[in-house]
Amino acid sequence: MEIKTTTNSNGQFICLSDIFKLYRIRYDREYNISQAIKNIPEKYIIKGRGRNSKTYIDYKILPFFLNTRRNIPNEFKKEILSYIENIEDVLPNNFEAFFCDICSDFLTGMFPNIRIKKQHTINNKTFDLLINDVVLIEFDEAHHKYTKVDDTSKNKIASQNNYKIIRINANTNYGIALSNVYKKIKLYLY
Repeated sequence: MEIKTTTNSNGQFICLSDIFKLYRIRYDREYNISQAIKNIPEKYIIKGRGRNSKTYIDYKILPFFLNTRRNIPNEFKKEILSYIENIEDVLPNNFEAFFCDICSDFLTGMFPNIRIKKQHTINNKTFDLLINDVVLIEFDEAHHKYTKVDDTSKNKIASQNNYKIIRINANTNYGIALSNVYKKIKLYLY
């Protein structure tokens, strides 16, 4: 199996065209990459031009991308992700930045007058998103289970400064997470 990679100023990218070429060979089915990536923010995608061009996806979001494709067999997803883990010089996952981008875009679409600030600091603690100077959103990646004291202190700081806080667990389905954020923002602000 050979899957090309490339790097630019935004990070390390994996060739989706190579992945779905293997998919086509294995399952004798075409996969519409353009349709599959239409809701992924542009900074996470590199699209080539021309007939034989290749499409690349940011390594950090490849697991999310594959795991949200229902029509791809799980054994194929596992095989690709296992292969990718063995590529040298690949950046570690950072779903926080990806989720914050998706969440910001979603909230801006749902609430056109909303004000969003990324990486807002209060008392030397940085929160992922600040919404309308009222609500803080904190994305809890896997490392947060080892920093519960810091999470508790952030919750306390938010409360002491009259902020509402929304925590998103990295293992939560992103559709459900966005739905919960939407409901809480609507409750807290409107």
